[in-house]
Amino acid sequence: MVHCFITNSNSHILLALRNGDSDPELGLLATFTKDGKLIDFIETEVRFHLSYNRRYIMQYRIDKDATIIVSRLNVISDKPVMFYEEFSTIHAQRIDTYYKVGDDGKFQQIKQVKFEPASYTQNDLDNEDKNFWEGKETPLPEQ
Repeated sequence: MVHCFITNSNSHILLALRNGDSDPELGLLATFTKDGKLIDFIETEVRFHLSYNRRYIMQYRIDKDATIIVSRLNVISDKPVMFYEEFSTIHAQRIDTYYKVGDDGKFQQIKQVKFEPASYTQNDLDNEDKNFWEGKETPLPEQ
């Protein structure tokens, strides 16, 4: 899947790319020159394909001011979590990373916001209509 975003840049284009041939499926935002040469990219989505649904651990959004926010869940566990298996809840920390695309087409990290670890149900991660950033997590103080 490819989606092209309209930008104000005369030097580059911004594309959302999804690799549907792998599992987990990865989503990227990438910038290209007008003649198609790759400038830069960031990982924006990670989802696992299940027989009945998809399970997300990374999502992104683009605000009106063209800020890109990537929200990911870092699992906190003493033993490995297998995302293909059933589980009731997992404990994870949400981290939002903010980016802007510079005039040169490179992604520039603006800031990173970490949140208090929280419990997430299997339904939270399997619901395509649920966005991580709509949760009730508490941001940690900036360091």
